Amino acid sequence: MSEDKPAPSGPVARGARAWLKANRELAVLLLVAALGFFGRAWEGDLHGDPVHYAAIAKNILSSGDWLTMHDAPGLIYAKKPPLMFWLVAVNFKLFGPSTFAAKFWSCLFGAATCVVLFLMARRVLGATAGLLVGCVAATTPGMVMVSMDLRLDSAVALAVTATVYAVVRAVQDDRPRWLLLAGVAGGLGFMTKMSAGAHVPAMLVLGLIASRPRWLLHPCFWGALALGAAIAAPWHLAVAGHHGQEFTETYFEREIGERLVLGSHLARNLVGNARGLLTLTAPWGLLAAFALFRWRKVSPRERWGLLLAVLWIAEVLVTAALPPKRYDRYVATAFPAVALLAGYGLATLIPERLRERVPRVVRTLALVQAVALALYPGLLHTYSCRGFVDARDLLDKVEPGPTLAGFIPEERFEDPEGEKGPWGLRSKVTYYLDRTVRFYTKADDLLRSPTRFAVTRERYVPELTRAGFELMLDLDESYRLLLRRADAPPPTP
Repeated sequence: MSEDKPAPSGPVARGARAWLKANRELAVLLLVAALGFFGRAWEGDLHGDPVHYAAIAKNILSSGDWLTMHDAPGLIYAKKPPLMFWLVAVNFKLFGPSTFAAKFWSCLFGAATCVVLFLMARRVLGATAGLLVGCVAATTPGMVMVSMDLRLDSAVALAVTATVYAVVRAVQDDRPRWLLLAGVAGGLGFMTKMSAGAHVPAMLVLGLIASRPRWLLHPCFWGALALGAAIAAPWHLAVAGHHGQEFTETYFEREIGERLVLGSHLARNLVGNARGLLTLTAPWGLLAAFALFRWRKVSPRERWGLLLAVLWIAEVLVTAALPPKRYDRYVATAFPAVALLAGYGLATLIPERLRERVPRVVRTLALVQAVALALYPGLLHTYSCRGFVDARDLLDKVEPGPTLAGFIPEERFEDPEGEKGPWGLRSKVTYYLDRTVRFYTKADDLLRSPTRFAVTRERYVPELTRAGFELMLDLDESYRLLLRRADAPPPTP
């Protein structure tokens, strides 16, 4: 009998083992982040803002226009910068439209935020605390919510986290050239969502005031600002030159000008932001408060890290209070800062003699989570637009064509984006049905239209039923698909 021989061990295998040994906390965090943000992310469908963004990405491919975003043919979309739409359009081009292809980049940005947060926390708080900080971020409810769907907030959170990391590296290594990383983060963040254009410079300035105030006059600081502007400027100048006032009025006057407002709403929004941050980071917010109670007992380096987190949270709460309208997602940029405090608070509760076991315990819990995700028989993400998928098959068989009729009574017709109808239905028809919508405000005009099918809200179904339509499908919680009956009465002259 031949003796068992050990498995071959080449340079690659030895290098991998050496990396895992030297970076075991990072390896464990990568597992936790992958499970937290990509676990069963292919389930469910898109609705709300995510389906709107996915429809715009599909319009890039159908129109071939990568410069200008479109809500529909001839109707430009000028409310957000294009980077996320470009990335999703590339996914659709390579892999076809799907829930996972649409969510992928947002999930990746969420996972990357945890990794960058770990790298920063490891430097100022230690390896064990860094691992716990990353794990807290990956399990923060609000962080998961904004990252496991097609949203833009995870990209802004990553941009700000990278900015704080750049300040930490620049100060600890005494190499101000690291500040240029903040410029790259700011430029790419601003190309994803305009709020990054406020958060990134603000955190760069606050971080330097708390660390190296004299660097506010350093060429690398101004170089970072110039680098961010150089990344964002070409697209803005190109689309403004191509579309002129049609773009600038919406993008600069409405989307930026109407959000930078000083008024009586600031105090109300500030309280709402604080409440929303506590709600969306529960239960970790309590540990974050506990970390602050230990302020006097920590080392100067740790105190500096906690100060950066406090300034980070304060900046987001104040900046997010400026728009008159407030949504809880506006405070998403502060989730990593809360995780920084909470992870450190959790680390201080673990006795020194047990800290060596933390990576092993976290890895075991992550593997248990992986098995639970694989075996769980139910759905983790909801399907609310399955009727649109069924309607796609029906329309392709009965009435293929590029246009679908939509009905909204004239007295209730509200359209914040132009004459082509509400963006919610338009986006779902574009994404799920590959059609455009032509809206009618009178039943007689709808009867004269060449299309036999019509889409309307549930509350308008009786009006169309009386006009000669019959209900075919429930498309989602709001919209219904109707078919014109053969015996429908002729329209009133």
